[in-house]
Amino acid sequence: MSKARDLADSVAAGGVLADGVVSLSEVGGGTSNGVVFVNGSGTTTSGSALTFNGSTLDVTGTVTADGLTVGGSSVITGTITSGANGGLIKEIGGDTSIVQGAIGIRVNDSASAISPTTASTNNDAAVDLGVANIRFKDLYLSGAANINGITVGRGAGAVASNTAVGASALAATATNGSNTGVGYFALTALTSGGDNTSVGRSSLSSNTTGSSNVGLGVQSLNSNTTASNNTAVGYQAAHKNTTGTGNSAFGGEALNDCTTGNYNVAVGYQSQRLTTTANDNTGLGAYTLYDNITGAANTAVGMSALANNTSASFNTALGVSALQNNTTASNNTAVGYQAGYSNTTGAQNVMMGYRAGYNSTTSAYNVIIGALDANGVIAGNSISTGTANTVVGSGAMGNGAAGAQSNNTAIGYHTLWLNTGNLNVAVGSDACLSNSSGGSNTALGTSALRNNTTASNNTAVGYQAGYSTTTGGFNTVIGQSSGYSLTTGVNNAFTGQGAGYYVTTGNNNTVIGGYNGNQGGLDIRTASNNIVLSDGAGNPRLKMSSTGQLSSLIV
Repeated sequence: MSKARDLADSVAAGGVLADGVVSLSEVGGGTSNGVVFVNGSGTTTSGSALTFNGSTLDVTGTVTADGLTVGGSSVITGTITSGANGGLIKEIGGDTSIVQGAIGIRVNDSASAISPTTASTNNDAAVDLGVANIRFKDLYLSGAANINGITVGRGAGAVASNTAVGASALAATATNGSNTGVGYFALTALTSGGDNTSVGRSSLSSNTTGSSNVGLGVQSLNSNTTASNNTAVGYQAAHKNTTGTGNSAFGGEALNDCTTGNYNVAVGYQSQRLTTTANDNTGLGAYTLYDNITGAANTAVGMSALANNTSASFNTALGVSALQNNTTASNNTAVGYQAGYSNTTGAQNVMMGYRAGYNSTTSAYNVIIGALDANGVIAGNSISTGTANTVVGSGAMGNGAAGAQSNNTAIGYHTLWLNTGNLNVAVGSDACLSNSSGGSNTALGTSALRNNTTASNNTAVGYQAGYSTTTGGFNTVIGQSSGYSLTTGVNNAFTGQGAGYYVTTGNNNTVIGGYNGNQGGLDIRTASNNIVLSDGAGNPRLKMSSTGQLSSLIV
């Protein structure tokens, strides 16, 4: 029996080979250093495709393997193909492993090749994957990669801290670092700017030397060239900005037309859409400061707040549509839904509350603070072109015909509710409630001069003082319910609680004390030109006639 057969029988029987060397002649021949194997005919042999010299395993042909691991300083000059069941090649590597041939990978049970374009003794050659659906656990590349036309790498400048993803992203030779460009033409013109982040087609595409900019969205900060410290998030956010600095735009087309404006904040769809050179504006909400072109230092919070403002500055609008129609007027403050809504050119106004000052158009120097009253009437709604009014209270100066009433002060619920007159002062709920065209009246106290309509120059101090006065003017009534029943009487002066309470149409009367006009046997309810001095209880003590002489002393 041959030694080869003895060897085979010994192995098959589980025998143990003695130490020593088996020569190739003893195993049926083969190649020097060839790995011994049993061929299909049952003959032991070796070949030149796979050799091992005790330290190095060489593959010169084609190797098909499932789960092949090749490491260390291995040299593979042939082709490696994964197994028929699509098994993965676990590793080709180590620090000095070299692949000079093709690596065949079976995808969906169909073998495909990853072929270096040129033979190489290092791993820097370009590699064309050439097939879809290839999966890698770890893929290490020393240069940029092109995946389906999308470039992935560090950009043209190859700065270690730069990241470029997308066709023409960071295409210029950038010299500064910490730039990130993701998207078609993102940061494509960058040369020396640093710390920029660009995500989206043509985002920051014109930026050359600007630094610390953030553009997230298609064409965000598209025209920015040398400006720094801008943030734009949204489609065409800060689209036309060239040299403006310190702007923040969040929302589609926010600050779209801004070119050289600085330190603007626009949050919301088309917020500050038409702003060009304006500075220091803040818009929070869709369409806020939409038309603002050159106006500066405006603050608008709420959808469409200050939407039509063009060149006015130093306005503050807080609330949906607050100061929406303001165009060129400055220094206005409006707080509340549609507060100051109709104002166009009126300046120096303060309007606070639901639709406060809604009808004001060109009026100026007004202060209007209040909510709707029980009838749904808006505070200050009567004022359209009037100036220098102070209105505080629900429905105050709210139900009269809109006009030019000026220099009025209305403080309290329903004060000067129907007023169209000027120079009136009403403090207290329902004070001067019915006043229409009367002017220069002063009513201090709840329901003081409540029914006054056209009368002027009355002064009423106290709860319900002058309550019934309608057309009588130049009366002075001081004290709770003093002059309560006066209607058309004029030039009366009543001082004291309930003084002259029952006097109706008399004129030129003076009452001091609690005398009510019909007390202690003295009746002057419709009389005129009397002077009555009474005690606090209303008892008349002295009466003087119209001639000025003492006519009677009542004990």
